Order: sequence, then C-alpha cells, then structure tokens
Amino acid sequence: MTKDELWRAGKSLLAEAGMPRAQCGSFVGKLVKDYGDAVVVEAVRAAVVARPADPVAYLKATCQGATGERRQPNRQEAQEARNRSVASAWAAQGDTHEAI
Repeated sequence: MTKDELWRAGKSLLAEAGMPRAQCGSFVGKLVKDYGDAVVVEAVRAAVVARPADPVAYLKATCQGATGERRQPNRQEAQEARNRSVASAWAAQGDTHEAI
C-alpha cells in the first residue's frame, strides 16, 4: 500500500464512520507521526478487512498493540482468559461433567 493509498483508505474508512472529512486526514497523519508508516499501513489494512464499528478506536488500539503500548488486555480478552482459567481448573479436578 502506497502512502496515497494509505491516506485514501484511512480517510474513507473514517468518513464512512461519520468523522468530518477535515479531521480524517489529521487523524491519519497523527497516527503516522506517532507510530510510523508501516504500523499505520497494517492497521488500516486490518481495519478495511474487519470493518469495525468504531474505526477510530480500532486503528488507535491496533497501532498501540503493534508497538507494545497496549499491554493490558481489553475487557473481552480479560474475560476470555478468565474463562480459560476456570475451565482448566475445572478439568484439572478430574470430575466428569456430562450434559443432562
């Protein structure tokens, strides 16, 4: 993805979500300044495929995750980790739990 394609795709994605056109370019530019071209290109690619409900938060979180800024799991990830630990503990007890 070239820089022009990055700007076009990022701005389009943000505009479709309701962000004013004038702010779309500024937001993408801030991401590039903070995280670099390569990280933002990958984040925009992922967002174009995922089509998140909130592309602003998605792009920011994806960039943070790629650069190691986002260390704590989000609520969904924390809940899934808790569920896995409960299931593992239950399985370690050795009891059989059949559906009735």
